[in-house]
Amino acid sequence: MIDQTVYRTRDESVLSAWRDAERQVADWRTRFDAGCVSLGIDLTQVIANTWSGRIKGVRHTVGDPIPDGWRYDKREGLLMPALRTPAGRRLAMVLDGLKRPMPADELPGMPYVHLTEGGLVRVTARLMGDGALYAEWPCRISESHGVDLTIWEPVKLSEYYAAREAADEAEQAGQNGGQS
Repeated sequence: MIDQTVYRTRDESVLSAWRDAERQVADWRTRFDAGCVSLGIDLTQVIANTWSGRIKGVRHTVGDPIPDGWRYDKREGLLMPALRTPAGRRLAMVLDGLKRPMPADELPGMPYVHLTEGGLVRVTARLMGDGALYAEWPCRISESHGVDLTIWEPVKLSEYYAAREAADEAEQAGQNGGQS
Protein backbone atom coordinates (compact mmCIF):
# COMPACT_ATOMS: atom_id res chain seq x y z
CA MET A 1 0.00 0.00 0.00
CA ILE A 2 1.27 3.47 -0.90
CA ASP A 3 1.59 5.85 2.01
CA GLN A 4 1.03 9.14 0.28
CA THR A 5 -1.47 11.98 0.47
CA VAL A 6 -2.12 14.57 -2.23
CA TYR A 7 -4.20 17.74 -2.14
CA ARG A 8 -5.07 20.10 -4.99
CA THR A 9 -6.11 23.72 -5.15
CA ARG A 10 -7.17 26.16 -7.80
CA ASP A 11 -7.72 28.95 -5.26
CA GLU A 12 -6.38 32.16 -6.78
CA SER A 13 -4.85 33.42 -3.52
CA VAL A 14 -2.79 30.22 -3.21
CA LEU A 15 -1.82 30.23 -6.89
CA SER A 16 -0.78 33.88 -6.61
CA ALA A 17 1.32 33.10 -3.52
CA TRP A 18 2.93 30.21 -5.40
CA ARG A 19 3.77 32.38 -8.43
CA ASP A 20 5.27 35.00 -6.09
CA ALA A 21 7.34 32.28 -4.41
CA GLU A 22 8.56 31.01 -7.80
CA ARG A 23 9.68 34.56 -8.66
CA GLN A 24 11.52 34.73 -5.33
CA VAL A 25 13.31 31.48 -6.18
CA ALA A 26 14.31 32.86 -9.60
CA ASP A 27 15.58 36.07 -7.94
CA TRP A 28 17.40 33.98 -5.34
CA ARG A 29 19.08 31.92 -8.08
CA THR A 30 20.51 35.08 -9.63
CA ARG A 31 21.71 36.35 -6.21
CA PHE A 32 23.08 32.93 -5.30
CA ASP A 33 25.09 32.59 -8.52
CA ALA A 34 26.48 36.14 -8.20
CA GLY A 35 27.24 35.66 -4.48
CA CYS A 36 29.12 32.42 -5.07
CA VAL A 37 31.09 33.93 -7.95
CA SER A 38 32.00 36.95 -5.78
CA LEU A 39 33.34 34.58 -3.12
CA GLY A 40 35.20 32.46 -5.65
CA ILE A 41 33.05 29.41 -4.89
CA ASP A 42 32.43 26.75 -7.53
CA LEU A 43 28.61 26.56 -7.67
CA THR A 44 28.69 22.78 -8.10
CA GLN A 45 30.56 22.39 -4.79
CA VAL A 46 28.05 24.21 -2.57
CA ILE A 47 26.17 22.01 -0.10
CA ALA A 48 22.88 23.32 1.29
CA ASN A 49 20.62 22.02 4.03
CA THR A 50 17.52 20.63 2.30
CA TRP A 51 15.32 21.50 5.27
CA SER A 52 16.34 25.09 5.86
CA GLY A 53 17.76 26.17 2.51
CA ARG A 54 20.87 27.47 4.30
CA ILE A 55 24.30 26.81 2.86
CA LYS A 56 26.11 24.27 5.03
CA GLY A 57 29.48 24.61 3.37
CA VAL A 58 31.57 23.93 0.31
CA ARG A 59 33.14 20.63 -0.74
CA HIS A 60 36.88 20.57 -0.26
CA THR A 61 39.63 18.20 -1.23
CA VAL A 62 41.85 17.40 1.74
CA GLY A 63 45.33 18.74 1.10
CA ASP A 64 44.17 21.69 -1.01
CA PRO A 65 44.84 25.09 0.54
CA ILE A 66 42.11 26.53 2.75
CA PRO A 67 41.18 30.06 1.66
CA ASP A 68 41.21 32.96 4.12
CA GLY A 69 38.07 33.09 6.25
CA TRP A 70 37.30 29.39 5.85
CA ARG A 71 37.96 26.38 8.05
CA TYR A 72 37.79 22.68 7.26
CA ASP A 73 35.15 20.79 9.25
CA LYS A 74 36.32 17.15 9.48
CA ARG A 75 32.95 15.85 10.63
CA GLU A 76 31.08 17.35 7.65
CA GLY A 77 34.00 17.14 5.23
CA LEU A 78 33.25 20.70 4.13
CA LEU A 79 34.77 24.14 4.17
CA MET A 80 32.75 26.38 6.47
CA PRO A 81 33.17 30.01 7.49
CA ALA A 82 35.74 30.42 10.27
CA LEU A 83 33.51 32.41 12.63
CA ARG A 84 36.41 33.28 14.95
CA THR A 85 37.89 35.51 12.27
CA PRO A 86 36.58 38.77 10.79
CA ALA A 87 36.87 37.32 7.26
CA GLY A 88 34.90 34.23 8.33
CA ARG A 89 32.16 36.32 9.90
CA ARG A 90 31.87 38.32 6.67
CA LEU A 91 31.64 35.07 4.69
CA ALA A 92 28.93 33.78 7.03
CA MET A 93 26.90 36.97 6.53
CA VAL A 94 27.13 36.63 2.75
CA LEU A 95 26.19 32.93 2.89
CA ASP A 96 23.26 33.62 5.22
CA GLY A 97 21.98 36.09 2.64
CA LEU A 98 22.03 33.31 0.04
CA LYS A 99 19.50 31.11 1.87
CA ARG A 100 17.18 29.44 -0.63
CA PRO A 101 13.48 30.31 -0.38
CA MET A 102 11.24 27.30 0.28
CA PRO A 103 7.95 27.99 -1.58
CA ALA A 104 6.08 24.99 -0.20
CA ASP A 105 6.71 26.28 3.33
CA GLU A 106 4.41 29.25 2.70
CA LEU A 107 1.33 27.64 1.13
CA PRO A 108 -1.87 29.14 2.56
CA GLY A 109 -3.98 26.49 4.25
CA MET A 110 -1.33 23.76 4.02
CA PRO A 111 1.16 22.83 6.76
CA TYR A 112 4.71 22.40 5.49
CA VAL A 113 5.89 19.69 7.89
CA HIS A 114 4.25 16.74 9.56
CA LEU A 115 5.55 14.58 12.40
CA THR A 116 5.38 10.85 11.69
CA GLU A 117 6.65 7.83 13.60
CA GLY A 118 9.79 8.04 11.45
CA GLY A 119 10.37 11.77 12.01
CA LEU A 120 9.48 14.99 10.26
CA VAL A 121 8.38 14.97 6.63
CA ARG A 122 7.97 17.97 4.37
CA VAL A 123 5.32 18.72 1.76
CA THR A 124 6.33 19.23 -1.86
CA ALA A 125 4.26 21.18 -4.34
CA ARG A 126 3.99 21.48 -8.09
CA LEU A 127 1.93 23.60 -10.42
CA MET A 128 0.57 21.38 -13.18
CA GLY A 129 -0.57 22.16 -16.70
CA ASP A 130 -4.20 21.84 -15.64
CA GLY A 131 -3.79 25.12 -13.71
CA ALA A 132 -3.92 23.46 -10.30
CA LEU A 133 -1.29 23.38 -7.57
CA TYR A 134 -0.76 19.95 -6.05
CA ALA A 135 0.66 19.40 -2.56
CA GLU A 136 2.18 15.95 -2.09
CA TRP A 137 2.99 14.30 1.23
CA PRO A 138 5.15 11.16 1.35
CA CYS A 139 2.86 9.78 4.06
CA ARG A 140 -0.77 9.72 5.05
CA ILE A 141 -1.99 12.91 6.69
CA SER A 142 -5.49 13.99 7.45
CA GLU A 143 -7.20 17.35 7.41
CA SER A 144 -6.93 17.42 11.19
CA HIS A 145 -3.22 18.23 10.72
CA GLY A 146 -3.98 21.76 9.54
CA VAL A 147 -5.18 21.36 5.96
CA ASP A 148 -7.80 24.00 5.12
CA LEU A 149 -10.46 22.17 3.12
CA THR A 150 -12.04 25.44 2.02
CA ILE A 151 -8.88 25.92 -0.10
CA TRP A 152 -7.54 22.41 -0.68
CA GLU A 153 -9.26 19.20 -1.77
CA PRO A 154 -7.99 15.64 -1.38
CA VAL A 155 -7.05 14.02 -4.69
CA LYS A 156 -7.06 10.36 -5.62
CA LEU A 157 -3.56 9.17 -6.37
CA SER A 158 -4.67 7.94 -9.79
CA GLU A 159 -5.82 11.49 -10.66
CA TYR A 160 -2.60 12.96 -9.35
CA TYR A 161 -0.37 10.59 -11.30
CA ALA A 162 -2.38 11.21 -14.48
CA ALA A 163 -1.96 14.99 -14.04
CA ARG A 164 1.74 14.55 -13.29
CA GLU A 165 2.25 12.35 -16.33
CA ALA A 166 0.45 14.86 -18.57
CA ALA A 167 2.53 17.73 -17.14
CA ASP A 168 5.76 15.77 -17.63
CA GLU A 169 4.84 14.95 -21.23
CA ALA A 170 3.95 18.60 -21.96
CA GLU A 171 7.22 19.74 -20.39
CA GLN A 172 9.21 17.17 -22.39
CA ALA A 173 7.44 18.20 -25.62
CA GLY A 174 8.27 21.85 -24.86
CA GLN A 175 11.94 20.98 -24.34
CA ASN A 176 12.00 19.08 -27.61
CA GLY A 177 10.41 21.94 -29.51
CA GLY A 178 7.11 20.08 -29.71
CA GLN A 179 8.67 17.04 -31.42
CA SER A 180 8.47 13.58 -29.91
